[in-house]
Amino acid sequence: MCLFDFSEQSYLALQSCISLVNSSNDMEILLYHVCEENALQERIEKLRNVINQYSKRDKINFHIDTGEFFEAFEKYVQFSPPDFLVFCTHGAQGIRQLFFGANSVRVCEVCPSPALILSKKPLNPQSERIVWNFNYQGFSESLFQLFTRFIIKSYPATIFIHEVDGGNILNNQFLPITESQFIEKGFQLKKIKEEKSEPTLGIAPDILKFAESRDADLLVVGIKKSQHPMARSDAERIINNKTGIPVIFY
Repeated sequence: MCLFDFSEQSYLALQSCISLVNSSNDMEILLYHVCEENALQERIEKLRNVINQYSKRDKINFHIDTGEFFEAFEKYVQFSPPDFLVFCTHGAQGIRQLFFGANSVRVCEVCPSPALILSKKPLNPQSERIVWNFNYQGFSESLFQLFTRFIIKSYPATIFIHEVDGGNILNNQFLPITESQFIEKGFQLKKIKEEKSEPTLGIAPDILKFAESRDADLLVVGIKKSQHPMARSDAERIINNKTGIPVIFY
């Protein structure tokens, strides 16, 4: 699912979706849009024109809801959760105000699926340097299958397993079975544990500094389901980062 509002950033998100599904025969892109009732017919035509811009091999469909965005969006994704959610942090028109900081985190919280959040850079389907932080949340078999099938396609990519120690952060262990699965896929794993730099803050500054120092193509953070009191503010800081690194929250 791609949140789409006809902005330049929406097209960036759509291009990233196309790069994700092009290698699959059983995936399609759903453009999701919310508008006022009186604009419905106009937006239907505009979305049809968007889809017609792409070749027939790109399987793209759309869904439009009317009313308040979060109410409509939550109802839709709870009834029909996507495999993956993609959106940009700077939209325009009716959805523009939603894609900043706290509201972007709320989009991720409402949707039960992993979310790819873009700002300045599209997702590189051949990402070679991936920073993966496990402080808040571990990993699952279903997520492993999703990531290795659609998200990470460059083998052997280097995955930096990053963990920040200290403070009141709840550390999670990188599961050995998951580690062996990544190695079997051909990934190079490098585990790095750092001390927390600012005891009174969360770990977002440390995560972002580390990702930038490793010239990361992609930052992956398990944070969506965490109940830790610092998780939400860390998620906001990561979304608002100035590096432009694509971020995946799960």
